Amino acid sequence: MTKICACLMIAALLFCCLFAACTPKNDANEALKDMLKILGNREISVNRELTKKYQEVIRQDIETVLKIYEEKEVKGEFVLIVDGFKGKKQAKNNYDELSEREYVEVLINDGLSKKDAIKTVCKERKLKKDVVYKQVLDL
Repeated sequence: MTKICACLMIAALLFCCLFAACTPKNDANEALKDMLKILGNREISVNRELTKKYQEVIRQDIETVLKIYEEKEVKGEFVLIVDGFKGKKQAKNNYDELSEREYVEVLINDGLSKKDAIKTVCKERKLKKDVVYKQVLDL
């Protein structure tokens, strides 16, 4: 997998956006196989030989495009445009309902040291360190 293709796939995994890559035919087949493996069977637009006599655009899912290009020999440069992430984004943990003491306990259970947990709570809630420290002395 090329570095450009890898970076673009990471962007597609993380963000709800389209991404595009320009690649020669041999790289296009490899890129499509990698995309199928990593991103799943997303919708894709394969644009071949843009602005030229033999311009071709195929809008299908990745598996279908791979089958089409296995059946016929094609030459030229390709622009691949892949659909962005459609799943639900993971909700950020909401600790707003917890007291400072409970929040520090959760952070300690998640692997932070007591000192780092207190710093995190103070920073996120814009509190003075001594206020939180007094609440968690006996932890």
